[in-house]
Amino acid sequence: MAVQNISSSNNMLIQATESNLESNSVINSSDFLELLMIQYQNQDPLEPISDTESLAQMAEFSSLDMIEKMMASQSTTQMYSLLGKDITYTVEDVATGQETLNQGSVESVVTQNGKTQLKVNDDYIDLTQIYQVNTSASINSAGENSESEGVSS
Repeated sequence: MAVQNISSSNNMLIQATESNLESNSVINSSDFLELLMIQYQNQDPLEPISDTESLAQMAEFSSLDMIEKMMASQSTTQMYSLLGKDITYTVEDVATGQETLNQGSVESVVTQNGKTQLKVNDDYIDLTQIYQVNTSASINSAGENSESEGVSS
């Protein structure tokens, strides 16, 4: 009977991992910690996880956490480098689901509810919404782009 419980908990672990990979294909530190806790809770009491394996998993967790923090810092630095720049960005209409392109100058970098975004006009946008970064002289009087500094996707 105990073997069946261990087998079913291993199935839960596999299903949790598969569902995470299907939903966003990247495991973050909280997902890793959750999987680690499931593994500890459902380990075979006759053959517990070795100290070496446990330390290796904790080192992996620390590395993953550090990488996440570095990526967040890099993203924030990238946002601050866009202050004052003219950009073209996409905005999705909630009612229709259709995306439109807007232009404006990045006014500020705002962090709300743990999420950092750019404020352009009255829109709050992510880096992924930026279609084009323009030089200050790239938008002529007709509102058309004549030059661009780079494109971000």
